[in-house]
Amino acid sequence: AGSDAQGEGVVSQRPESLGTFKSQVLDFLMRYLSKLAVPPITGVRELSPGNEVSYALGSIVLSHVTIPSQHLIVSVSGRSVTVKATRISAALKNFTWIYKQKGFPWLKDSGSADAEVEGVSLWLSFEAADPRRKGDG
Repeated sequence: AGSDAQGEGVVSQRPESLGTFKSQVLDFLMRYLSKLAVPPITGVRELSPGNEVSYALGSIVLSHVTIPSQHLIVSVSGRSVTVKATRISAALKNFTWIYKQKGFPWLKDSGSADAEVEGVSLWLSFEAADPRRKGDG
C-alpha cells in the first residue's frame, strides 16, 4: 500500500487513482447529505432553579451542502474506508421551531425559519463491499 504524496491521507494500491477516489467520496457525500433525514432535535435548558425552557427543532432538511475538498481526508485500509470532513456548510430551509418556558414570565412561541450552518465536522467509517464477490453486501 502506498500513501498519498500530497498528505491527503489516502492509502491505495495505485497512487494515480487517489484523486479519483477522493472525488467519488466527495460526490457521494454531497448527494447523501442533501437527502439525509435529520431527526427532530429536542431539549430542556435550565435558566434558573425552577425555571427552564423546553425546545424542539423539526423538519430539518439540509440543502446547498458544501464540503471543501481540501478539508476532506479519505483513508483506505483493506476494505475499511474512513472519511473525515471539516468546514462543512449547509442551508436549512423552512425548519420548524418551538419553545416553552416553564417559569416566569412563561414565554412560548413557535414558527419556521431558514438558517445557515458552518464549520460542521463529519467523521465516518465503513466497510467497502468487493463487487467481485457474490453475497457481500
